[in-house]
Amino acid sequence: VQFADYASYLPEEFASVLEGPYEYTVGKDQEIILPAYSKNGAEFLGWYDQNENKVEMITSETTGDLILTAKWNNVFIGENGYETLEEAIAAAQAGDVLVLAEGEYNFPSVLSKSITLRGVDKQKTILNVLGASSTPKNLDASDITFETLSLKGLYTSGNVSLENTANTKNITVRNCIVTDFKTFMKIDQAASGIVILYENTTFESSSKNSYRTWRAHNSTLRFVLIARELTSTVCTNNS
Repeated sequence: VQFADYASYLPEEFASVLEGPYEYTVGKDQEIILPAYSKNGAEFLGWYDQNENKVEMITSETTGDLILTAKWNNVFIGENGYETLEEAIAAAQAGDVLVLAEGEYNFPSVLSKSITLRGVDKQKTILNVLGASSTPKNLDASDITFETLSLKGLYTSGNVSLENTANTKNITVRNCIVTDFKTFMKIDQAASGIVILYENTTFESSSKNSYRTWRAHNSTLRFVLIARELTSTVCTNNS
C-alpha cells in the first residue's frame, strides 16, 4: 500500500510509507483497519483508491498494489465542511465565517456575499488573487472580511487587485500577510464613504511601484489602521 498524500499524519506503525510502500500480510478472516486522522482545520473524509473508491480496510480478499489518497473537507461553515472554497461560498449566507484549512485557494472572480474568509494560519493558508487583462470589480458585497490569511497577487503583465463596486461599504483585512500585488486595494469612483480597516497586517511586495491602497480622485474613503506593520505608503490618490 502506498499512501499518496498526507503521509506525515500517519502513526508510527505506518512510518515506512514515508520511504516506500507499506507491505502487509493478511491471513484468513483477518483485516487491517486503515487509520482515520485529522489535520489543523480540516475533516478527514477517508482513503480513496485510484478509481475513487473509498477504502476503509484491507482484508484477505484484497489483492494487488494499492495507492491510497487522503481526502479532506478543507473549508467549513460552522459544523459543515466543503471540499472547495467555491462550494463553501455558494452555500454561505450573509454574515457567515468560512474557515479555510492550510493550503492554497483561488479567490473567486467576484465575491458577492458579505462573509468572512478566515484561515487557520496566515503563513500556511494562502488565498491567491489572479490577474486579469483589466482590473475586475471583484468585491461586490457590503461587508467583506479577510482574517489570518496570506493574500497573494498572481500577475504578469495584467492587473491584479481587489476592487470595490458601488455595493461595497466595509472591507476589513485583519492579521494577514499581503504580498506580490501591483495594487492591493483599488477604490473605484463609485465608492461613497467606503471604510477600509487594516489591522495587524503586514504588506510585502516584490515590486517597488506597488500601491497598498489606491483610490480614484472623486471617491470618498475612510481609512483605519490598527497595530499596523507596513513597508511603504498605504494610500495613494489618483488626482
